[in-house]
Amino acid sequence: MPEERNKDARGRKRLCCPNCDFIASLRRLLRPYFDYGIPNATPVRLKGRIKDAPPVITLLPSTGSSINDGLQAAAAALHTFSVTDSDDLVTSSIQAPEATFFEVEAATSPAPTFVTGIPGNSTDVSDDIVIATSLGKFTTTDPDTTCSVTSPVTTVYEIRKIASPTDPQKPEFEVWISNAVTQASIDFNDQAVPLPLTIKCTDGNVVNDITGTFNVNIVDSPPVFTALPATGTNIFDGLKHATETLHTFSVIDSDDTVMCSARSPENDLFEVGAGVAPSNKLGKSITIRTSFWVN
Repeated sequence: MPEERNKDARGRKRLCCPNCDFIASLRRLLRPYFDYGIPNATPVRLKGRIKDAPPVITLLPSTGSSINDGLQAAAAALHTFSVTDSDDLVTSSIQAPEATFFEVEAATSPAPTFVTGIPGNSTDVSDDIVIATSLGKFTTTDPDTTCSVTSPVTTVYEIRKIASPTDPQKPEFEVWISNAVTQASIDFNDQAVPLPLTIKCTDGNVVNDITGTFNVNIVDSPPVFTALPATGTNIFDGLKHATETLHTFSVIDSDDTVMCSARSPENDLFEVGAGVAPSNKLGKSITIRTSFWVN
């Protein structure tokens, strides 16, 4: 008989511990949730509850400003406050019976304005610049403002917002020649000079958009001479053979065709002619030679 008491209903031997029956029952209860080989296994489902966070009101005091009784100007603003909600559109209203005399309406955000730098001008920019370059800085009044170049339509110029302005309430921007600049895109000869950029700034409300002009002063870089000394080589007077070479030099210009000649009155005796083209395609080899017999 003692051995029979130590067996369960299925004839299996019980373990000798106070909680063995409870543990065994719990194991049988939970087994379907963890043993996926059993046909009647079911997944564990957890139910959660999402709460909608209420709007956050700022700058709204518990008591309003005192006003005198009697006639009041229609639509007089008594107080301005703000309300934000992370995911919902917020509307506000006055509860009855005060709604008979007061109302809440959406305030219009004031348009940003240019503080400094617009209208503006860059320093002189050489037309042989082909790297990103800062041209100038301007400031607006609204910290939510973003700005861009709208005319001409180009990728050569861009607006960059300064990460840490002097006054956080007055964002600062810089006008840049972008990394997309090429020699042809900034050529002095192919566009109006100075080049006016139309800059548009917005706070997200299109009715508040503002525009201004920033002029880019592109200058034509002069040719660069190489191997041209201040004084020439000594030559003896007397008869000289025509087209005798006196000196060879080179001249380079980033975007223009270069022509060279001797000035008057020396051009009666000397001439400048093209030499053998150098390996640098932007340059030209020039030869100074005599053009006549010289006595």
